[in-house]
Formats: sequence, structure tokens, C-alpha cells
Amino acid sequence: MRVISGKAKGRRLKLPPESYTRPTADRVKEALFNILGERVYGSIFLDCFAGSGSIGIEALSRGAERVHFVEKNPAVLKILEQNLEKTGFKEQSRIWKGDAQRVLQRGFSGEIFDIIFLDPPYALINPEEFLDLIEKNWFLKSLGIVILETSSQADLFDLGFWRLAENRVYGDTRLLIWQRE
Repeated sequence: MRVISGKAKGRRLKLPPESYTRPTADRVKEALFNILGERVYGSIFLDCFAGSGSIGIEALSRGAERVHFVEKNPAVLKILEQNLEKTGFKEQSRIWKGDAQRVLQRGFSGEIFDIIFLDPPYALINPEEFLDLIEKNWFLKSLGIVILETSSQADLFDLGFWRLAENRVYGDTRLLIWQRE
């Protein structure tokens, strides 16, 4: 796993054991950031279910102003902290330790995001609950987007207050990108 582009381009990231996480493949990460393009620059970004932090670190490398990371596994948190130190992005980051749903319920000290990335365990999490929490708690700026990485086999669902802007499949991974209506 490496940083693909930007200030930290080429830096290798440490990965937790596979039993802890399911890292986003470089090919999917590159496709995601090609879709996002210039909207990353200057953004406030949330990387929920952060794992090693590769998505949020990529956003910082490409010019995001600040990234908040949410991760609950203590062993994985150490790797995330090491990756932030290694890439020099520790000062532009905030790590929220704990269960993602609980962190979303508590909030982010008033922070509102331009881009929210959700990469939950495919079989364990109902993504609709997270999107509902994001909407109810106003965590997303008016022109912001929410990205869900899920299984390509996952059922699509309709959310009345969101517009599905992108639905892309890369092998066994699906990227869904929603915008507020």
C-alpha cells in the first residue's frame, strides 16, 4: 500500500494484519480520487472505519486541509498513527478512537465535512444507518458528498434525501457516491 499522488507520493504505508481490516486496493483508491478530482483540495474530510488511514492520507497528500479518522481497533490505531507520522500529516489530522456509530452519534466538536468516506466491514454494518446519522446530525456541508465502499454484490438502496451521483464497480468492490438533493 502506497500513497499514489501529491506531497507524500510513493510513500509506503504500514498495513495491519489482514484479519483486522480490508484495505482499499490501490486501483480502487486511484479511481476514487480521479472521480473526486479537485474537490479534495482544501476539503475537510472524514475517513470513517479508517484502518491504516490510506484513504485519508491520500486526501491529505492531494491537498485536503484536514482529515478526521475514526477507528476502534487499538492495534490498528497504532498503525494509523505511525502512517500519519511517516507521511508528515499528523498535524492536519484528528483521530477519533471508538466505534464509528458511537462517534457519529457524539459528533466531531462542531466540524462539518466536505467529503465523508465510509468503508465499513461489508457484512457487519448497515450503511443506511450511517447515512441517516450523517443527515440527522448535519455533518455534511451543503455541497458535500458521502462515499460508501462496499461489496459489488451489495444491494443498492434508495435514500429519499440523497441523490446517487456515482455507482462504480471495480472487481469485488463498489463505490457509491451520494450528494444531498
